[in-house]
Amino acid sequence: MDYSKVSARAVELLKKMIAIPSFSRSEAEVSALIKAAMVANGYQPEEIGLNLILRGHNNTGGKPVLMLNSHMDTVKPVKDWTRDPFTPLVENGCLYGLGSNDDGAGLVCLLNVFYLLVAERTYTIASISVRPFNSTGGSRPGFFVLLKQKLTM
Repeated sequence: MDYSKVSARAVELLKKMIAIPSFSRSEAEVSALIKAAMVANGYQPEEIGLNLILRGHNNTGGKPVLMLNSHMDTVKPVKDWTRDPFTPLVENGCLYGLGSNDDGAGLVCLLNVFYLLVAERTYTIASISVRPFNSTGGSRPGFFVLLKQKLTM
């Protein structure tokens, strides 16, 4: 496995996410981008609203079960930003832009961890849910929708 390619792919997806305003309750465009990335990597996500769910392989060997979970929304930028929050910029090895930390970096990392775990069959079922609406006011309708549908495993 060439981890430098995995890392480069993650950074490129994160840059695309930064360039899309995805404030809480307005995540449709970034959700479509993330779905396209999943499809490009050979997966067809389940969709419930803007929630995107990927599942690994079936439980066949008593291996640990793992669920990865992240959110795709951001808060609105404050007036004190010193850079354009929607222009991804790498400077001195750091990527700047709205959502580059919370939770874009976590999301792209978990997505790539999912791909690797499934490929290596390390876990029995590796699933990932990427949900909207967490940064302001909790995770409804994201995570609770998944719990209601019993799609967390």
